[in-house]
Amino acid sequence: MSNSRQILLSPFRETAKMMGEAISLEQSMSAGYLKLSEPSMRHTKDRIVALAMGNFFIDFLEKEYLKDQNVENMQDIIMRLNDYSEAGNDLVSKFFK
Repeated sequence: MSNSRQILLSPFRETAKMMGEAISLEQSMSAGYLKLSEPSMRHTKDRIVALAMGNFFIDFLEKEYLKDQNVENMQDIIMRLNDYSEAGNDLVSKFFK
């Protein structure tokens, strides 16, 4: 298999590995929170935790960006979040200072 083909297939392989990790995790409730644990030491939950943290971060950015915006419908929200001007990237630059 060529190197460029391997690079193009890499996201699909990683997604398949993440789905395998998610399926193998054991879940339980602890103090009102969902607790995920590995059934054995050879499985890790790294990909699932990275996905959850990424979702948390994006949700935070959306809420911070939209709290002072006057938006009326989903199309307005999407258009404002996809604004690549300096004003649109202001929140991200403040977060990473």
